[in-house]
Amino acid sequence: MNSDIFNHLKDSLTKTTNPENQMYLITRTIGNVGTISRTQIADLMKYLPSDYYKLQLSKMAYGYVNDFHSYDHIVGDSFSFHHTKDYLNEYVHRY
Repeated sequence: MNSDIFNHLKDSLTKTTNPENQMYLITRTIGNVGTISRTQIADLMKYLPSDYYKLQLSKMAYGYVNDFHSYDHIVGDSFSFHHTKDYLNEYVHRY
């Protein structure tokens, strides 16, 4: 995702406090653009209020990521709880 679109998305997320609406904005943008980096995913996770939404985003975005190397480590470090990172690791290894 280019930096202009990414920055616009982050700006939109700051104006939207409902996590369901935030997820909609993120998933729609990623789907329209078609690609995203693992560091951008980790950055977007900061806007989400709980590991539940962060896990949903990390799993959805995995199919669009353009740099798979260490995905589970870079994105996984954004979780608040270790067991959520374990769920992501299981998902990545099954994908």
